[in-house]
Amino acid sequence: MTKKEFLAQIGGLEPTCKEICTHLWNHPEIGGKEEKSANYIRDILSKEGFVIVNEDRLPHAFYAEYGSGKPVIAV
Repeated sequence: MTKKEFLAQIGGLEPTCKEICTHLWNHPEIGGKEEKSANYIRDILSKEGFVIVNEDRLPHAFYAEYGSGKPVIAV
């Protein structure tokens, strides 16, 4: 993938990122209790093909996996 193709693909994510930010801004939750926002983001990632792995002890904690191999990126 060229740098130009990469930047075009990243640019294509802008509407989704803006939608997520707007939704989270309009539906604030108290720190440590972000269950609705976590579910919202889980749903979006799941629709994009990510595998969601939930943390049983914290209802709002999760990570999402996509693909295999390297690189491994975590946020």
